[in-house]
Amino acid sequence: MNLRRGGKMWRGVLMGCLFVEAVGCSGGSGAPETYPVAGVVTQGGKPVEGAVLAFVPAAAEGTVKPIGGQAQSGADGTFAAQTTFDAGRTMLDGLPAGEYKVTVTKMEMPAGEPSMARPPKNVLPAEYAMPESTPVSAKVTPEGPNRVDVAL
Repeated sequence: MNLRRGGKMWRGVLMGCLFVEAVGCSGGSGAPETYPVAGVVTQGGKPVEGAVLAFVPAAAEGTVKPIGGQAQSGADGTFAAQTTFDAGRTMLDGLPAGEYKVTVTKMEMPAGEPSMARPPKNVLPAEYAMPESTPVSAKVTPEGPNRVDVAL
């Protein structure tokens, strides 16, 4: 095998990989179009502070990999969703248009010193923790309004 020729081949492969990483598969910046998504989380009619919501894309159509999002509720239970993409390096307000299953959790540490024997515990109903069981869904459209109120 000619090492000089092989070296050129590997250099070409490396440059191709770097180009794809720099440009992205969709060309340009690769940033998805997002639309504002907001709501409130309540339990028993009272706001839930510190709830973590994950917006999991419903079944993907076509060849484009859907992007999900996340949010965390404030003291008044309100939240605004954000999308993370570009391997976690970029965060945008809102979510891409599409349908989502919405999981809702709130983890609390037990009193005392943290340990493996006493891991954090989800203090919200378990059915909301998994995309397969959560009754909460959202449809995000460019026209909006994209409101997701969660009453636990």
